[in-house]
Amino acid sequence: MQKADESLSPMLTKQIHGFIDDLETYNTKLERPHSKKNYLFIRDFYLRFFEDRNKRATEVESSEYADIVRMANSQFAATTLWDLCMDGRVLAVLVCGASAGVGSSIRVPGGILREFVRGKDGKYKLIPTSNFARLLERALKRFESKTLYEIFDSHIACAARKAEELAHGRETSDYGLLADVLFKKNMSMATSVFINQKIGNTRRVVTIQTSFDPHSGYMFMGLETKKALAYAYENGGEYTDVVLRRLAKDNCIIFSGDIASHPIIRELFRTYSFDLDWRSEYVKSAKEFWHNIASMKDKAFPTIIKQLRGIYPNLQPDNKDSNEELQERAILLLANAYSGFLNNQQHTWNVVGKSAGKEQGDEFYNYPYGIHKEEGVKVSEGGYPPYDISMFVVFSLDKKNLSANIELASTLVRGNRRDKRVVDRSGNFTDPSEFAEGPVPVVIQEIIRERLSQDEWDTLSQIDWDDMPSMWNTMSESNFFDYLQTKGSMSVAVANGINRLRERMAILYDPDNPTSAHLIEQYKVAMPVVVGKNRRNYFIVPFVKLGFE
Repeated sequence: MQKADESLSPMLTKQIHGFIDDLETYNTKLERPHSKKNYLFIRDFYLRFFEDRNKRATEVESSEYADIVRMANSQFAATTLWDLCMDGRVLAVLVCGASAGVGSSIRVPGGILREFVRGKDGKYKLIPTSNFARLLERALKRFESKTLYEIFDSHIACAARKAEELAHGRETSDYGLLADVLFKKNMSMATSVFINQKIGNTRRVVTIQTSFDPHSGYMFMGLETKKALAYAYENGGEYTDVVLRRLAKDNCIIFSGDIASHPIIRELFRTYSFDLDWRSEYVKSAKEFWHNIASMKDKAFPTIIKQLRGIYPNLQPDNKDSNEELQERAILLLANAYSGFLNNQQHTWNVVGKSAGKEQGDEFYNYPYGIHKEEGVKVSEGGYPPYDISMFVVFSLDKKNLSANIELASTLVRGNRRDKRVVDRSGNFTDPSEFAEGPVPVVIQEIIRERLSQDEWDTLSQIDWDDMPSMWNTMSESNFFDYLQTKGSMSVAVANGINRLRERMAILYDPDNPTSAHLIEQYKVAMPVVVGKNRRNYFIVPFVKLGFE
């Protein structure tokens, strides 16, 4: 059994055990009780998970790291935001070295934001009341720069996009990459229209499309251009590996692996080479990465910008806005190329990789994050990976698709177990098939961004929830807030946060959602937890149903 270290408070440890105790007691009432292994595994998992996350929170809370964040953000032309897949390998920190606090990102299956819909005119539009629309407005208020850059990524070999294409009746050998690039292009145009209608031309949200390759750590830029799309249409209508290689060779698109192999930049990368280790040396890695980027920019940018102007001739350096976008695209490519170089520590690129450590053509990748190793599902607005324990991330604000996205992610976790990509760290499940049938751990986070003192957090963590109403999921909001008032003094932000956590759990326990039966039958376990802005886990609120009343 994993022992909690100092990063877990005694109260949080007690709450974890209490939560699992209640599940295990209910298990005795089932006609086919689950194995004792299930509870040994799930206890061990949650202790490890919370310890892993709280350790990272400690790292990013340091004053040293705050200085790194300020310096890193200053390397970008303006505030940068990413829309990425929930894939545990597709992370802003792996895409561009964007560690905690460097820009911001949201992650949904395939990066497919369903708030973009076709209007009566046949064109895509962003629903004004949608989560993404609200997030854009919040970002415009939060960040002072005139321009925000929104990065829409279409990653290589995306299972979610492939499933989308199959739902459309299309079999694709490129996993629907071209279709996704087109959809993200429509998202980009709709975003521009929304911003212009909302705030006019006083602020800008500039969209940039990329395609990250989670098998190699490098990325493509330019797949959305007319020239690249025309070539693809003329050669099978897909962005296959062959098409991508040809486009990169003919300078119709940019592959960051080619940038890393350019003589000038290759020499810079060798000069500034170091052991990049996000899992074990997070702060040290961020510090060296961004200090080195700052040192290399002036020498690297002319080479990169020359390539960019060949792909985007409309971007002219003598125009202020165009020059800023050139600078932004250049830093994205430089950061990604440097990240790919450091993670692979190989010096041959030029083609698309298929899987980590596998040969492709005459090339070889040794990318450490190229294999799915997600061990569970986390419902959140985001975190600061890569962690020791990797998770599929489901965007918590997307309530409509919450249950379906958890189901998809849980299925993928079971596949990881069955294919031996992950093992039971507790050692209770040794057979992959048996482990695949074990409960899938789900963590439901509510982030409290209000600054609270440690004493305030300690007080909140001591709340006794033993009298939680059995019908917490159907209580009116006003009645629930009345209940919270009996728990002593807490800020409006905390009370609202706990209520939002309740609302998410109520969705999962709605009998109309498949997740509900899976939770009651304990094929999944959903642990609701309140965390601080740096993602430190403070306390569990036992929103759990042990059968329906």
